[in-house]
Amino acid sequence: MRIFVSFFISIAVLFAILIPFSSVARAENAEEFELRAAAAVLYEKNSGQILYDKNAAEPLHPGSLANLMTVLLAVEAVGRGELRLHQTITVSQEVRSRLGSASANYDVGEHVRLSDMLYAAYIGVESEACYIIAEAVGGSVEEFVALMNARAKALGCGDTLYADPAGEGSGEQYTTARDQVVIFRAAAENALFLNIAQTTSHRTAATERSPERTIVNANLALRPESEYYYPGLYAGMPDGPSSSAGSFVSAAQVGGMHFFAAVIGAEQVERRGQAPLMESYTETVRLYEWAASTFAWRNVTMEHRVVATMPVDYGLGRDKVDLSPAETVRLLLPNAVTDADIKYAVFLHGRENGEAITAPVTRGEILGGMTISIPGQPEVKVPLVAEQNIQMDRKTFFKAELKRALTNKWVLIGIVVLAIIMGTYTYIVVMYRRTQYENTIRRRESLRRYYEERQEEQDTTRLPRQPAQIALHRDASPEESGGGAEPPEKPQRVFNGSAEPPEKPQRVFNGGAEPPEKSQRAFNGGAEPFEKPRKTLSSGALKPIASPQDALSEVQELTDEEIIRLASLSKDDLLAELDALIETDSVEF
Repeated sequence: MRIFVSFFISIAVLFAILIPFSSVARAENAEEFELRAAAAVLYEKNSGQILYDKNAAEPLHPGSLANLMTVLLAVEAVGRGELRLHQTITVSQEVRSRLGSASANYDVGEHVRLSDMLYAAYIGVESEACYIIAEAVGGSVEEFVALMNARAKALGCGDTLYADPAGEGSGEQYTTARDQVVIFRAAAENALFLNIAQTTSHRTAATERSPERTIVNANLALRPESEYYYPGLYAGMPDGPSSSAGSFVSAAQVGGMHFFAAVIGAEQVERRGQAPLMESYTETVRLYEWAASTFAWRNVTMEHRVVATMPVDYGLGRDKVDLSPAETVRLLLPNAVTDADIKYAVFLHGRENGEAITAPVTRGEILGGMTISIPGQPEVKVPLVAEQNIQMDRKTFFKAELKRALTNKWVLIGIVVLAIIMGTYTYIVVMYRRTQYENTIRRRESLRRYYEERQEEQDTTRLPRQPAQIALHRDASPEESGGGAEPPEKPQRVFNGSAEPPEKPQRVFNGGAEPPEKSQRAFNGGAEPFEKPRKTLSSGALKPIASPQDALSEVQELTDEEIIRLASLSKDDLLAELDALIETDSVEF
């Protein structure tokens, strides 16, 4: 029994000891993590996230962290060619007066190299070197301070104000942990600055007044022999000599993460028999280790991994297309975030009403998007693209479009209206053609009747004989003309109520009496008569004939040649000529 009680008590004591340590361990990896400093910021470059901040925007005195901006302006001036790295600078009385008796490294009139001053200002954290650099870059300390503030504003550091190149003096000046991270990140992108920051020691050149000397980097985290050495840290700057640093700005690469950290206002803890513990270093290392154990990179989307499908109309061989993220989205997330905490929302273009897209589809074409929501993280959007090429089935497309068109009421109304218009137009054209045809028939019928009446008139009145026959009969004797017998008498015809025909002028041709001569008229300087144009059927110059009597008078005005030609024409030929006259609108009925 005693053994059982002792065992039970031992187990209870063990749990009482272990449980508090487990709670502390969990707190170190949770949001309850607390850094022992006045202000601190941890920024991860690749993700652009601030993983930790404590009083990040609280104004604090910059102290020797002002040297960071001084060296940055100097290396940028060298990069622009305004200064040469190994050019000689003369120490002025202005520098000496600002430091008083505090400077023991340089005398007035001494010639030093700019490169030595850069190393002295950064890794040695020397104030007098900052003033020498300020005069070399800005012409005067005051002008250089103005450059410092302008550069801070250009970097977006609105909570930083400088009054001295080395952070000395009693003027108003302040900065924040956040701004110091921004400035150090910009400086670390300069190759010359980074080369200076990673140098553990530098040997200066001798001058006319000072021998060579070695400057050791005040960044103890960069020196392997130091208890504050951290392997992942590759650059940093304390706010003073290694024995008095209370602030530390640094950069490190840990576990695939690229950190920039600023720890400002850390304490120095006294230790028995040892130098004080500088928590600006230890808290920086603890901040890096906390981030490396609390956060990790995770692929929340994978390129070419199908996350949705989309219907495709009129696709050749496929009715769906696979959609995948256009890129792989890699986020730095807390380890506490599980896959269930990550929410995905897919939206497809043109699918608000459940409609499909129409082929063709090209591989890589953006057809939608995906929104990724993670607790405590900004919303991420990534486009979705097609994974296949899909051609259009033209035959199916045309059939479907034709069917849809024929079932559309507006299309049907348009077809009916078009049919009515075409029918009306066709009716008008037909009626016009019919009217033209009927007019032509009526004209031809009138001509036919006129021709028949004219033929009857000719048959009853008998047109005069041809001139040649008239002359022959007049010259022949009664015996020659009929063998001595008298020709039968012609029936008497009545003309206008009288038995006598109208007198006609006697014309004798071929050996008969000559026609009366016409008076000679001069035409165009000659004596040839101008022949008056005769009216013929082929010339299209006949005038309207209202009655058979008018037709007879018209015949009497024709020439002998016209009479002969008309007498020889058949009925069809005469009608053809009359039709030609009708087409030219020369004859009116």
